[in-house]
Amino acid sequence: MAMPLVFVHGVGNRIDGHHAQLSRGRDALFRRHLLSTHERRDGKEIAVHNPYWGGIASSLAWGGASIPQREHTDVEHLGATDPDDDLAELGAALVPPGSRLPPVLATARLGLGEAVDLLWAAAVLEHPEDAEDLARMSRVAVAYAEANPCPEWLETVHTDAEFLGRLHQELAEAAERPPQGEHRGSTDEAEWEQLGSLGWWDAVSAAGRQLGHALVNRTVGAGADEFRSRVGKPAALFLGDIFAYLRQNDAPAGLRTTDRAPAPGRGETAPDWGPIARGVADAVVAAQAEARSGDPLVIVAHSMGGNIVYDVLSGLLGPEDVQVDLLVTVGSQVGLFEELKLFSSSRSDLPGPTSVKVPRPRTVRRWINVFDYSDPLSFVTAPVFDGVEDLLYRTGRIRAHSAYFLQPRFHALLASRAGRIA
Repeated sequence: MAMPLVFVHGVGNRIDGHHAQLSRGRDALFRRHLLSTHERRDGKEIAVHNPYWGGIASSLAWGGASIPQREHTDVEHLGATDPDDDLAELGAALVPPGSRLPPVLATARLGLGEAVDLLWAAAVLEHPEDAEDLARMSRVAVAYAEANPCPEWLETVHTDAEFLGRLHQELAEAAERPPQGEHRGSTDEAEWEQLGSLGWWDAVSAAGRQLGHALVNRTVGAGADEFRSRVGKPAALFLGDIFAYLRQNDAPAGLRTTDRAPAPGRGETAPDWGPIARGVADAVVAAQAEARSGDPLVIVAHSMGGNIVYDVLSGLLGPEDVQVDLLVTVGSQVGLFEELKLFSSSRSDLPGPTSVKVPRPRTVRRWINVFDYSDPLSFVTAPVFDGVEDLLYRTGRIRAHSAYFLQPRFHALLASRAGRIA
């Protein structure tokens, strides 16, 4: 027997060296596992068909110029910039780099005067309405820091909150003992007396807490900006390919090229099949024609490829056109697309009082759907379709969506579950 296999790729695939390498590796694993019980009489490799539809999907007319890039420094901000920007700039300039300590405490252990500078500057930035009180009370804080540049109590605190609480206590006690050379009746007495007012200290402590958040946000934000810059184009193609496929199958009436009857629940308009759907359908029909009489036909579809294949097998092709012995959808959204009623065959009366699920396409004898909890783009199908086997496979990868087909364990387990395909 010589079982042909058709693999339908997902979105964002374009013909390049990387795509070709993945195809070779994936096809070799299919032959070693899922197709291992089948062989051709002439000794040649079992045919694995890879219809390529990425070239007729989406394209970026300006080469991705609409994708925000970090180097777009000439972009005008809508209103103010991030309110933490100035605070993060201040912290980045004063907080010692590479320290594992909280930012304010790390600065204080270099010298209490540096921490006072950092806290007061941050407080003025965050609470300019308290600038006068902060300036007045800074004399108290500076005097204490000069007299105690590295106090022993610094080694007993381990967080910014502990440091701020202890510093407030120390300054309050310092108010009872004016700096050397001054006395309670001096012109600076007002500053010392006002230490009991919490308004200025609320501003200092709040700024101290916000400093840590600002520095973390800057680190995370920079990472997010970098991540956006890297995934911007793949994400654009991902969405673009989906929209391109849906748009191709929903052309204006004057462009329709088929007279096939409309699916139940879809109104009187017959679906118009675009070049992606027709190209995949042609590959499926050609693969079956290539097989000898009685040879099984297998289709494996990844991600958006599963949606295209389902659309083709439930709408464009009928049992008189093709018979698929095994359909395998992997990391796909067929269940979601059907819930959203996006397929040409989707019926508005399902689920209903008498029929809860969508019947499996008559063109498919057996359907296995593989998903991974770690793959946010994979969905189950059994709650929506009759006659489908949902199988959980854990890739163990953060980027699970692209990890399935180069893992030998996946191929071995799929082959074991599929069994001998007659």
